[in-house]
Amino acid sequence: MKSKIAYICHPIAGDEMGNMDKIIKIIREINLNYPTIVPFAPYIADLLAMNDGIPNERCIALGNCIKILSSGIINELWIYGERISGGMQAEIEMADRQGVPIVLMDPKTIVPANLLHKINIGFK
Repeated sequence: MKSKIAYICHPIAGDEMGNMDKIIKIIREINLNYPTIVPFAPYIADLLAMNDGIPNERCIALGNCIKILSSGIINELWIYGERISGGMQAEIEMADRQGVPIVLMDPKTIVPANLLHKINIGFK
């Protein structure tokens, strides 16, 4: 069975280190339970190297994510977290423009009405 690269879409701002811990747990869960999925969260490297609280640095980091989503290497975008942040919305919009399937993986995520038609449900 062929592997898929799933871009992990999760909020960062507000509690950068707490959210990074959540993302690491998500990546661990995927690695242990989805053998054909390669979880990809490139913004973790930028989060460690850049300051999310400085607008220019946040913009550079988000730009890196958008470039990766437009590169064609991502097979699906998986949404996690309780809310859709501005950065996540930009990632979702880029994935949609690229024809990348968008999958809601967290039943607690509140999805704005303007995005509902773009998102598939991935949980039961």
